[in-house]
Amino acid sequence: VRVSRVFDDDSSADPANASPANGLHGAAATDPAPNAGRVNGYVWAVTFLTDVGDLPPLVANAFGLRLSSAMDDNRGVSAPYLQVVEQYKGVVPHNHTNVTVAGDATEVTMLSLTTGAEYGFRVTALTDQGAGAASRVAAGVPAEEPSELRTLVKLSRHTQDLLRVQYAQDADANGDAVTAYVVESSQSAAFPNGSTLVQEYAVDYTVQRIETDAHTRPFTAGAQFSLSVGDFEGSWVLFDEAETKWWGRGRDAPNRTLVNVDHGGSVVTRSRPAPGLDERLDLSKYFARGDYLRVGGQAFSVCVESDLVEHNVTGGGKQSLSYPTEALKTDSTVDTYYYAAYGPKTLPLCRADDPWTPAYYDGGPRGDDLRQAPLYKLDTSLSGAVGPAIGDAALAPRRGNRGGDASIDWRAYGLKRGDYIRVGHPRTGETFRVSTDPAKEFSDTTVPLAQADDAMLEAGLTAQALRHAAYEVQEVRIYCDAMQPALGAGFPEHCNLTAGSVSASGFRLKFGDETTAATEAGGEPGCMVWDDDATAVEAELETLVGIDDVEVTRMEMKKEYGDDYWGVRYLVTFVGDLVRGDVPELAVVSLGRDGCHDAEAEDASYVFGTNATGSVQTLQTSTVPVWRAQTTAPLPWDAEADDVKYALEALQQVCTVDVERVVETGSNGYAWYVTFTAELESRDDTRFMFSPLLGLGANEDGLEAAIQPTVTVTPVAEKLVPAPSGGGPTYVRVAARNDFGVGAYRTTSPVGLTPQTQKPDPPALVRAEVVSPTELLVEWVGPENDGGAPVTSFEVEYDPAPTFDSGAQGHAAGSVRVFASDRRGVADVQSVTVAETTGERYLGGFFALSFDGQDTQALPYDASAAAVEAALEALCTVDDVTVTRTMRCSPAPDAATDCVDPQGYTWLVTFDAVQYPGDQHTRYASPYQAVAGHKLSVDGVNLLSCATKEGLGNDPLGTDCQRAAGNVSAVATLTGSRQEVQTFICDANGGRAGGAQNSGSIS
Repeated sequence: VRVSRVFDDDSSADPANASPANGLHGAAATDPAPNAGRVNGYVWAVTFLTDVGDLPPLVANAFGLRLSSAMDDNRGVSAPYLQVVEQYKGVVPHNHTNVTVAGDATEVTMLSLTTGAEYGFRVTALTDQGAGAASRVAAGVPAEEPSELRTLVKLSRHTQDLLRVQYAQDADANGDAVTAYVVESSQSAAFPNGSTLVQEYAVDYTVQRIETDAHTRPFTAGAQFSLSVGDFEGSWVLFDEAETKWWGRGRDAPNRTLVNVDHGGSVVTRSRPAPGLDERLDLSKYFARGDYLRVGGQAFSVCVESDLVEHNVTGGGKQSLSYPTEALKTDSTVDTYYYAAYGPKTLPLCRADDPWTPAYYDGGPRGDDLRQAPLYKLDTSLSGAVGPAIGDAALAPRRGNRGGDASIDWRAYGLKRGDYIRVGHPRTGETFRVSTDPAKEFSDTTVPLAQADDAMLEAGLTAQALRHAAYEVQEVRIYCDAMQPALGAGFPEHCNLTAGSVSASGFRLKFGDETTAATEAGGEPGCMVWDDDATAVEAELETLVGIDDVEVTRMEMKKEYGDDYWGVRYLVTFVGDLVRGDVPELAVVSLGRDGCHDAEAEDASYVFGTNATGSVQTLQTSTVPVWRAQTTAPLPWDAEADDVKYALEALQQVCTVDVERVVETGSNGYAWYVTFTAELESRDDTRFMFSPLLGLGANEDGLEAAIQPTVTVTPVAEKLVPAPSGGGPTYVRVAARNDFGVGAYRTTSPVGLTPQTQKPDPPALVRAEVVSPTELLVEWVGPENDGGAPVTSFEVEYDPAPTFDSGAQGHAAGSVRVFASDRRGVADVQSVTVAETTGERYLGGFFALSFDGQDTQALPYDASAAAVEAALEALCTVDDVTVTRTMRCSPAPDAATDCVDPQGYTWLVTFDAVQYPGDQHTRYASPYQAVAGHKLSVDGVNLLSCATKEGLGNDPLGTDCQRAAGNVSAVATLTGSRQEVQTFICDANGGRAGGAQNSGSIS
């Protein structure tokens, strides 16, 4: 057990003043006792550390307790009061058991454990004196090789020498993650050694099957589901959380917050779009500590460490740290220290992979400072949750962790019941669902948590999430209150507490139900010297059961530092796993009393107990970042294949997919096979472990049917197996592997096949485009599988009826044979233009391009053709483009250069190779399409119109650049298609020199 003792000075502990409301049992409440507020006795808090569960109460025996006659007179009672009260009921952990082994044993096998369940273990030594302290907790998971695949393995012919095997990667892991699937093939159904081909494939998410089903139909009208990607790191989006009235003229326009950062600087500072305008958004409301941001193409995280307080900084007096012009350094000659400020106008930068280590912006070989730059954040960020604690089953949303307006409604970001969220870190945090239990409140202030695999089962935060939370920081102050009557009000210069080195006055700290009880430096156990060094206070706090690690810093309180009192302050930062997140506020107790030394009791000339005051305040409340999975719009239970395709492609973490809808045998719903046709590009600048192919999670909230509707997502693999064409059937079987071995094999259906040449697959991406009032241009891409023989020609049928039976004898109205040798293509060409529109100013700022739903990084207004080409080719939707650039000149171009003051640029983009070739305009196929018209688009909201081309960004607070002139935009962007242009020369001599020009007509 652990025991701590405190004095009880609350008169509610008296039997005469007890009531059920305060947890004590006795007579009904009466008027306060005569000695209310005086010392009544002691309270011992007993915590059972090794005994588990709800224990029988201790028995209180008051025999031997006596009251002094003076106390008897004051209290009006004749007997002491002693009571045992259960503060917290012990709870037995799930699946708890214990075994006792001999004293010389060093190992034991725990039996009858559940495969795949995580268990904690601890060991306690026993002697005749009883049980000692328990060991640290070790964790383990009983495991074995995976189970057999749960669903059918399909075998089909592919070509004359290949078979295709399709299997769902759905084997139970049995406690250890499945790492691969083993595919064996043989011409013997016994799969003998030496004549069996063994192929092993890693778990693959290229193809995923989404399936709706129900025990009993029908599905209700409006039944729907949504899909989420399995990666929470998200996509970079421009920081444009708000729209404001443009120049007060009643015209709405996005006003994105622009920022500055110096070369080698570790603070992002908000800048003004133009002199005299407001500075836009409060950065600390939209970026929580631990959030990720990107500026100038470089990724950072917002530092988790505290930025301290607004006093005791270099120079004396209180200074505002919200908008520093330079980093303040620690001065060893005075008590001052400083962390980069976190506030409305500044964000401290740390490494993207380590939010505790400062990071610095790199301005390149020239050391350029960045001015008026756009700020990016991850679109999966929900900002922070305030005051999280271990075991919490709900989150409290908050904008960052500063600012008066802390309210935020995550439902406004599209968060719904059943959606997936990750708390702490987008890669290593803890995954939950928003509870679908209607009894759990889901509002702007409360987000209920549920288990990731069952949104109806409540779940709570653990250390896995909270190790990423911002530290809670509390300030403990012990000081002399100069206004106490003992010294006479108005003489604060006389109020100096006697130093502990002269007379060791003491105090205790209380943390929750625990009180310090180890050191005797300041009196009886638990009493610390009031002005001791930080290490002594830190060591004493870490003796408490509920505190595993804190960091304590000590500072003087002096008038010359701008303080109103004289004394000391201790900053206590809670950094251990047990104290991450929200923790109880410390309390100063026993200050010069209750067994702690009081200097005044030693010498009347000393100053302490009469004037000493203790207080605690929380300087930084803990918050933890929260991330949501990118989630599609709701899809109907029977959605068309195109609906699923475009709903997924609307998510930036999904590049391009092809979708086929089928009805599986025995199913009461539909199955969609989603094939990821392009991977997301690697993003080196993020320093993230980026997952190229993503798992999907289904949110079934809103899916309703007669009985038990479900939606499941399963990764499916399709592999080709070599097979001889003339030697009888080839047999195939599949099993899962983990670190414990290979599980049971499942044979295919059918069990074996003989390969042979197949008919080709259908052509893909068939599209029609109007050429004239009587003509259509039909485009397509050849089949993915030709069946083992080259495609020689294509048959193009046309008919006014979708059933293709309007012609003779029920055939199509007409057809055209196109030979494969005639196959050819024309690359699409599109242009992008940015321009300053007044004709009197200069273009500046940044723009970004988007192609088929994927966005480039910010590009400078005058980006070279090579830079634009590289930015587009970095997108997963683009393989190869060719880019050229031309300039839009000022009204009076320079005679030598022809265009010394360009006021705009046009980039001509030729799409040489893209995922879907041909005309790069979208055609309507589904209401879920996110891209309309040109697949190539430009975002120019961060382009600026500048009075001088040299002055851009010289002033960190404001520049001569703006987005508008009056109430009219000063910049413009345009995307267009370039029509093919051909020229010819008619020459009388066929191009020979000296020929006379033909004057006749031509056609």
